[in-house]
Amino acid sequence: MDSDYQPETDVDSSDDEVWELIDSSDDENIPPNSTLNATQPNVNYGYDVLDTMPEAPVSFLPERVPGIQLDQVRTRDSAKQFFRAIDFFKLYFTMDIVLQICRYTNTYATKHGLQKPSVFQSWYELSPDEFYRFCGLIMYAGIVQVPNIERFWSTKSLYNGLWARAFMSRDRFKAIMCFIKVSNPLTEDPNDKLCKVRMLTTYIRMKCIKLYQPHQNDSIDERMVRNKGKYAFRQYIRDKPTKWGMKLWILADSLSGYTYDFDIYLGKQVMALLD
Repeated sequence: MDSDYQPETDVDSSDDEVWELIDSSDDENIPPNSTLNATQPNVNYGYDVLDTMPEAPVSFLPERVPGIQLDQVRTRDSAKQFFRAIDFFKLYFTMDIVLQICRYTNTYATKHGLQKPSVFQSWYELSPDEFYRFCGLIMYAGIVQVPNIERFWSTKSLYNGLWARAFMSRDRFKAIMCFIKVSNPLTEDPNDKLCKVRMLTTYIRMKCIKLYQPHQNDSIDERMVRNKGKYAFRQYIRDKPTKWGMKLWILADSLSGYTYDFDIYLGKQVMALLD
């Protein structure tokens, strides 16, 4: 995966709303020159009638122009045009978050490497360039189906079309898989089911919000992410094309389908009732 182009993006960690809806006026105080009186000037509306009438439409006045927001994205060559998949990927996996992941991974490998000497004996520090290549191979393995991960590095003629060997050795890929760490172990909350990935998911959510301004009509729906992992909150939804996997609640733009915000469903939350 080409990693020459690396956009340097400022991180906005706030989770504030990015637009405000103007409060509609009180229906009970309709001025004499309002649209309601102009369309039917001879009708005397009483309070009973006003209570049953539909509310006036809310004005849509977002703080930003709806659509993609790249004004605050700063790159080395001040380019605002993106032509490669890696350019869009780096909008969300910026150098800031990648450097943190590399630091957590290297620290974890140094601390726990002796527990896995066969893997740790050839370990060397993970770099951002290697991490991007590793992510590319993970996505490639999700698209190209082979019997097992070892076949991506097979030298048999049947697998000559696979190009994993050109980017990373098999042993190095397995070593990164063994020691990859995307959270700070000093700040992990043991009561949080997502403590191992909470930092990364929160960062991606903030980038989704920062890089796009939704249009007026949005939708809230559930989405299934197919995977075979073993975790307590894996869901089964019979009517979904993807029946087993991780369930997400998403807020999406109805016009473009862009996921503006999301929340991972962790199962029914038991709330303690106060007497």
